[in-house]
Amino acid sequence: MEYKTKQRELVLKIFATNKDLSMSARELLKKLDGQVSKATLYRTLDKLEEERVLRKFYNEVTGAYEYQFASKEEGCSSHLHLKCNQCGKLIHLHCGESSSFLSHISKEHNFFISQETTTIYGLCSSCSLIKRSV
Repeated sequence: MEYKTKQRELVLKIFATNKDLSMSARELLKKLDGQVSKATLYRTLDKLEEERVLRKFYNEVTGAYEYQFASKEEGCSSHLHLKCNQCGKLIHLHCGESSSFLSHISKEHNFFISQETTTIYGLCSSCSLIKRSV
């Protein structure tokens, strides 16, 4: 039983030190460098998602599910997300403009956007600066 606890702690440590990133199981396996088997990683990810320690969402750009550390203070059902295609940073968008947009879509188009799973892809400010300087 302790072996599984150590593996779980390894996975949690990666997420705790990368709170702004979302990662696929493939990326996690690379970071874990053979310390956790693929099957154990998937079981651990499922369990951590079930416990709401991690959030799981589908990245349509990569075609893979990704996971992110779920802050206890911050639920994801009341805002949109911004995801950097280059570095993987996931930003929780708390912005009046996005709230206005969501309200407009709801009222004018009779369509209700699932905020928890809606992600807008692009480049964060750091990666955008790097791209412009190259």
